[in-house]
Amino acid sequence: MRSDVQAERSKRLGDRFQITLAPVTIVDDTEVYRVEKPIRMRVHRSCHKCDTPFGPNKVCLNCQHTRCKTCPRFPAKGSGVKGKGKEVITGDYLEPDNYWNLKEDFVLTMPPRTPGGQRLVRKNPRQRIRRTCHECSTLFLGKTKECTKCGHIRCTDCPRDP
Repeated sequence: MRSDVQAERSKRLGDRFQITLAPVTIVDDTEVYRVEKPIRMRVHRSCHKCDTPFGPNKVCLNCQHTRCKTCPRFPAKGSGVKGKGKEVITGDYLEPDNYWNLKEDFVLTMPPRTPGGQRLVRKNPRQRIRRTCHECSTLFLGKTKECTKCGHIRCTDCPRDP
């Protein structure tokens, strides 16, 4: 629960700085799920001329050498553990991930601008162009290039809106 996580965090901060913290009350006390992320390693490099580790910039503090491809790195490239401990599932055992009960087509919505109104749904913008026949002033239907009333073929004189 979120309240348990906050209580544990405040207890650790209190122990670290020798202070007492009052427990924080959370209005929305929901379950918290752990997010699994891959382990990231920091890469350190050292100068190949004087064997001094580089600082935050790409220039050696000892000999002013600019970092290059011959400067060794730690850990060596390709020494990471990739694919270890992962099982490959093939065949009929492969199921779609529906842990969060999400649909395949996820719809982005915003809260309504007015209270009690309808939620705003994000749609791709479309330019709607309407053309009218310059001879009989009727709209061309859809993407047709011939007027249904007079049979005129759409030309550059036929006005468009917008």
